[in-house]
Amino acid sequence: MPKPTQIDEQDPEFQEAVKRLDDVWQLGAEDELPDITPDERTLNRYVELLVETRAKLERVEEQHVARVKRLNNRLHAIEWKYGELARHITGGLIKMSDDKAKSIVTLYGTVGFRRQKPSLDIVNESKCMKSLEDSGLAGKIVMVKTTRVIDKASLNKIFTDGGIVPDGCAVVSAHDKFYVK
Repeated sequence: MPKPTQIDEQDPEFQEAVKRLDDVWQLGAEDELPDITPDERTLNRYVELLVETRAKLERVEEQHVARVKRLNNRLHAIEWKYGELARHITGGLIKMSDDKAKSIVTLYGTVGFRRQKPSLDIVNESKCMKSLEDSGLAGKIVMVKTTRVIDKASLNKIFTDGGIVPDGCAVVSAHDKFYVK
């Protein structure tokens, strides 16, 4: 095993390198790390910084996940408490307007309705899959993943093009979908 290089800590070049490294670490300028002479003190500081930074990154990621979860819960709560009322008010304001507007501009954004095309909703996937295979339409629908899953876009294309409703599917009629921008 090689013997570690002894470094004279009184050497002005060494002291300058340590000072520059300490300045960089304190400023957090990750991309400006200077070249320094390796010794045990520098190695300890390097490992210390890595451990601290990884721990901080882990805490920040945990906080991020928790915060996103809280914000999503808040969005769901707002929708639950005010969503139906907002749709009702928007519908009333649109009906009262003179033009054929589909949206209302507010101080904070735009609300309105978008016309949705009729589509199919898969109620029983295995029954739908069997019906598609029996009718020979399974080849027209791209199966995604290694497990056999129905591609809803292709299924809706077969429905809109030919009006075919496989067993295990239900028609979702055209409707207006409420949105907020």
